[in-house]
Amino acid sequence: MAKYTEDLGKKIADAIEQDEYTLGEICMMHNISRKTFYQWARNHSDFKEMIDDARAGRDERLAQKARKILKQRLEHGYTVTTTRYKYAVDDYGEIYLTGKTVTMKEYSADEKTLKIAMAKEGEIEEKVENMPSPWEITVLNPETADQIELLRFSGTEEEKRERCQQIERKYAAAGQKPATDAYDPSLDSRYNEVIK
Repeated sequence: MAKYTEDLGKKIADAIEQDEYTLGEICMMHNISRKTFYQWARNHSDFKEMIDDARAGRDERLAQKARKILKQRLEHGYTVTTTRYKYAVDDYGEIYLTGKTVTMKEYSADEKTLKIAMAKEGEIEEKVENMPSPWEITVLNPETADQIELLRFSGTEEEKRERCQQIERKYAAAGQKPATDAYDPSLDSRYNEVIK
């Protein structure tokens, strides 16, 4: 497995921005697993930033391409090219090409395209204004905050075990015993086995 370097991160980000391969193919090309990719994104903020920028660039390029096609359809319509091949069989049973017909048909901008172009601007502004804000939960009890953080932690089992031990050491150093109401019973049963 490859070790994270900034150069490797840039190569992966460039591959994502080009949008020619799936994430699985990109990981395979650079000899890493998808799990490693997500761990790097979580642990290396510069890598996560490069990935986010690459995805934003890819999406912007795709949107520009869509706008260009829409503009072309509005100004010039569009052309449909149909190619037909005609084959025949000779005396020996061999197939050969007897003719090729290429038909190009031009269509003017249709009503549907015009409606899409006119409606898009208003929809985008409306979507931005109506975007729901993420939930924000304020926890006043530090023990509960630690437990929520542990529940949301998406690391490996070993990392979770280490995080759980850090929380226990934190309260042991303070001379406190964690309040029982701050713990989720499912959390205790799940992590007690891991700690032992």
